[in-house]
Amino acid sequence: MAARLLTLIHLCCFLWASFSLSQNVGMPHSLRRESENTYGGRWKYLTFINQILQTLLFGICVIIDFAHMFIPATKKSVSSRLLPPRDFIFSVLVFPVGLHTTILPLLLIELITCPHKYLSKLKGMIGLSIFGTSYLTWVLWVNYASGIWAYPILEVLGVPGKAVLFTISYLVMLGFYLLGEHLTKFLWGDFRKYKK
Repeated sequence: MAARLLTLIHLCCFLWASFSLSQNVGMPHSLRRESENTYGGRWKYLTFINQILQTLLFGICVIIDFAHMFIPATKKSVSSRLLPPRDFIFSVLVFPVGLHTTILPLLLIELITCPHKYLSKLKGMIGLSIFGTSYLTWVLWVNYASGIWAYPILEVLGVPGKAVLFTISYLVMLGFYLLGEHLTKFLWGDFRKYKK
């Protein structure tokens, strides 16, 4: 019964994430912010990238859940191969980046209903750092190539201000990563030893 409930929760989260993403992508040009029609489009915004990652996460969760329900235990290689990517996407990308967005309720539901295996702190922080650096590089490239900033605050900040903002943003995401790790351990015990 618990497995079916978890599958239903993941399916609802996936459908909601897919619906939200399709609404975002399908929005008529006249209703979009002007900046979304410029260089980089929606890909300039971290919230849009996170929306795609959330949809991917919940899609993987649904596949794993259906595999557990319908594939014999001896042939669960599909779900076991998808567990590491699912856990990486949730712990390193979606939870730290999405914790200050409107997707927060879905992330908390996922955290409470399903254990996620975290990498070592060093590997997790390296993964988050690579993601953050890649996004920062992309934001800087968009400005270099088009002369526009993805976020209006960057237009008024000088170089020192931008450096402080980027540093604070990274530290906040790092704090959210550590919070997710702590909450997982609190809710599920030793998160490196759980068995799905």
